[in-house]
Amino acid sequence: MKTLVLLFATQCILFAHPDPKAKMLLDNVHKQYKKMGTLEIFFSYEQTNDKKNKISNSGQLLSKGSQFKLILPDMEIYSNGKIQYTYLKNNNEVQITTPDEKENKYHPKFLSAIYLSGTHNFSLSGKEKFAGKSLTIVEFIPIDKMESINKIRLYISEKSNLIEKVEWSEKKGSNTIVTFTKTAANNLIPDTAFEFNTKSLKGVHIEDLREE
Repeated sequence: MKTLVLLFATQCILFAHPDPKAKMLLDNVHKQYKKMGTLEIFFSYEQTNDKKNKISNSGQLLSKGSQFKLILPDMEIYSNGKIQYTYLKNNNEVQITTPDEKENKYHPKFLSAIYLSGTHNFSLSGKEKFAGKSLTIVEFIPIDKMESINKIRLYISEKSNLIEKVEWSEKKGSNTIVTFTKTAANNLIPDTAFEFNTKSLKGVHIEDLREE
């Protein structure tokens, strides 16, 4: 019993005393994304699974408040904040769902707010030069030991306070790296950019998965 109490107390201490330097940096990063508002982001990603198979690709993300559009080679997602359309190109299918912010947890805006959730311990873990930029690394470890992702690393530009790269690893052995090749504020993006017209696609199967 004493051991359990000690373990619980240790977890509380870790939770209550995050790395103050890391928190100061993340405060600045979070403010920067909030100030930028509407975002246009280009990115590349590389995923290696537990069998060491590697998948590499690139995409584009538009974000405006609760609205977003994600363009990938084999999939497109449109969300106007109320309805979300996922177009699976290979299956010639569109799935209609209710938007879930949890699906956007690797969006830079949400990544910059992980430290506010109370779900991870975090600290500075070094510096790195990448594409001619000086980056500071912040490492997150989940407090919940049942969490499938056991480590998240944010690589933050010292000059812009923007996330240049994110890396996360899973207990099963897979590893993913997303590099944000361009992040820019674009307040000219209209709301119509986040709407999806299913009638524009011929022969596509529509699957409405929203709960009644």
